[in-house]
Amino acid sequence: MLTYVRTHLGAAMPVGFSSPRKKSELTLESSLKNKQTTPEKSASQTQPAATQEVQSKITIAPSQAHHFSGAMLNTKKTVPIRFQGWGQTGQALPEVNLQDFTSGNAAKRVAFVQKLGNSLSQFGFVSISGHNVSPTLIKTYYQTLPKVFGLPMDVKKQYVRADLGRSRGYYELGQETKSAYEGGPRVADKKENWHSGAPDTLNVFPQEGSRSFPRQNERLFKQMENTSLLLAEAVGEYLDSIGLKDQGYLKSTLLDGKRPIGNHLMRSIHYPAVPEAERQGYQAGQPVIRAGQHFDMNLFTLLPEATEAGLQIMPRKNGQETGKWLPIHSQAGTLVMNVGDMLSLISGGEINEQGRIVKQGVIPSIRHQVVGDETTLSRPRLSIPFFTTPHYDKPLRNLKTGQEIPTVAFSYRRLNGHGSLNNTSLSEFRKNVTPMVRPLTLIR
Repeated sequence: MLTYVRTHLGAAMPVGFSSPRKKSELTLESSLKNKQTTPEKSASQTQPAATQEVQSKITIAPSQAHHFSGAMLNTKKTVPIRFQGWGQTGQALPEVNLQDFTSGNAAKRVAFVQKLGNSLSQFGFVSISGHNVSPTLIKTYYQTLPKVFGLPMDVKKQYVRADLGRSRGYYELGQETKSAYEGGPRVADKKENWHSGAPDTLNVFPQEGSRSFPRQNERLFKQMENTSLLLAEAVGEYLDSIGLKDQGYLKSTLLDGKRPIGNHLMRSIHYPAVPEAERQGYQAGQPVIRAGQHFDMNLFTLLPEATEAGLQIMPRKNGQETGKWLPIHSQAGTLVMNVGDMLSLISGGEINEQGRIVKQGVIPSIRHQVVGDETTLSRPRLSIPFFTTPHYDKPLRNLKTGQEIPTVAFSYRRLNGHGSLNNTSLSEFRKNVTPMVRPLTLIR
């Protein structure tokens, strides 16, 4: 039996989403960075990644990349939580302290905005300390997730909402193939998700498992959203400083007056451990793809520290991708912020009919993926990305050209380009996602 959290928006209306396409092989090139920022260094001591020497240590041919079946280990045993999500090697991200933005000190605020914007413009990523997301809540939430994902598969499948494009409730293992649409091969991600949105929209939670899951989910969502609003304001001030005249526009896409109305998505993700028998066939030093290469489509994403390392980015140099994968390193307890295609468009980028960036903006979105190796694959990996997204009826405005496209139209193009829609028109799509969209009274 399903249970839903509903509001006055009414019952969910069916959406014609087709089943995801089947997958094939995956390729990978990997490059490791030979310097790191040690945990003892403060944010002010952390050197910008551009000043650090990067050395390619390993290159993997497409035929050598590992793939695994991702067999589900549906046990109710709670896995001890490890906070090793940013690892101890790899690309050290520039770090900013959000308290400098909110301190009331004008000089600190300006310095924060510039360092944040410069890092996002150069790398598409930045590390955030001094944020408003409770470390205790994150740890408690991670302790709850194994109870949710440990439910039997036949129980979890009761909470699949294909009629909502799987944007709420359970998202099955092997159903996501973003890599195939982002320049990579057609291979399924080795993860399962639980999707949730704002507490004042329709959400889907299991009756079985942890009773605290919905309550913890709501608290975490609100803290992540509050942090997102501050960062959107800061990014807007950076755009103003470089002549793009944001003038409060970016933050306005997430607010109705003072009321938050962003169409955000929070993903609780479980990457299952690889069975020992399967791991025996792997060679040391050859990574295994857990989530294929992709670009985020939203404004920006906030990533609390995961329970295992594995996030890699493909840096850009002189406006072009380097073709080398770098693992990233950030301090314990920080959030990693990365740019999505919507923000690239707003900062002067260009898109095609499929909603894909064909020319990056001043603040570029960056290709990234999640991998495992012999040190991590024996354990499950949990992560909780928060995808900051404007209200569907707010426009995405290119601040260089002045051209606008409604967020709902951009999202429709992107999902249609992914093959996720089945002969659904834009008007039908907008109507059917209404239960997941907050009510809007002010349109500017």
